[in-house]
Amino acid sequence: ILIASATVTFVETLGSTLKTSMLRQAANQLGADLVIRSSREIPPKWQILAEDLGLETAQSQSLTTMAGHKGQFQLVQLKAVSDNTPLRQPPDQQPLAFQSTPQDGAPVVWVESALMPLMNLANNSLIALGKTRFRFAGDFKAAGGFSGMGGFAYQMQISLNDLAATGLKGPGSRIQYELAVAGTAQALQQLSQQLNAENSPHLQVISAQAPS
Repeated sequence: ILIASATVTFVETLGSTLKTSMLRQAANQLGADLVIRSSREIPPKWQILAEDLGLETAQSQSLTTMAGHKGQFQLVQLKAVSDNTPLRQPPDQQPLAFQSTPQDGAPVVWVESALMPLMNLANNSLIALGKTRFRFAGDFKAAGGFSGMGGFAYQMQISLNDLAATGLKGPGSRIQYELAVAGTAQALQQLSQQLNAENSPHLQVISAQAPS
């Protein structure tokens, strides 16, 4: 009986550990515990509710555009992110920094690694995005090994504060809005319940948490 009881306890503990590890990996790839995605601006009430529940929040906006460097142009998925993005990531990775460069005060852009040879990018390269020139800050690998838009276009990331200056966001622009949240399971469950009750056709909820 003691052996059987110990075995059951071990199996339960192992299962719980594996579940926690898998959820942590899912959150790291998603960059959050839960993401609200929409083709329309996400109503502010959701960020307010999330913060009232004690959850961390981060915002991003994505669109497809052309990036230029020395006469070469490449279709890219431009993602403008708030400074605290991502909310979740592996401990051995550092968040991207978007401070203006000291050389000329230009805003900076981070580029998906696979895009670098296609555009012949090097340190301090200037990349045209809309009306603004961004200075190349470095490269990154797509989360989970998947490139932007499923391989259709590689990703570039800039600060959300620099998006307006590009002039790329306007009438007819197809913007994808995201509100990322992270925090306790209880608070996430409360937020999920409110989102489900809203049942909005314009909001897509992607969760790294196991369904309760």
